Amino acid sequence: QQIALIRVHLSDEAARFSRGDFGSPEAIHGHDMPGLAVLRDRHAAIDVSYSEVPNGASITYRSQDSAVVGAIHEWFEAQRTDHGPHASH
Repeated sequence: QQIALIRVHLSDEAARFSRGDFGSPEAIHGHDMPGLAVLRDRHAAIDVSYSEVPNGASITYRSQDSAVVGAIHEWFEAQRTDHGPHASH
């Protein structure tokens, strides 16, 4: 049941991120989290793909825009820092 819930959540998030909607992580981490403004402004330059893995799901982010790639790294680092040592990337 947990795997199904993870898959639903990540599938929904991937669809939102593809549209430039980063509201869910913003609600948790704040509207000024690093990288967020660039991700919102340049979401069309991000290829967001969802896939299922044996124990859940995965979202992959790709971009040819170096500013977007940097923003993705900043954004993930901010989330990893906020979530603590149990977070992974």
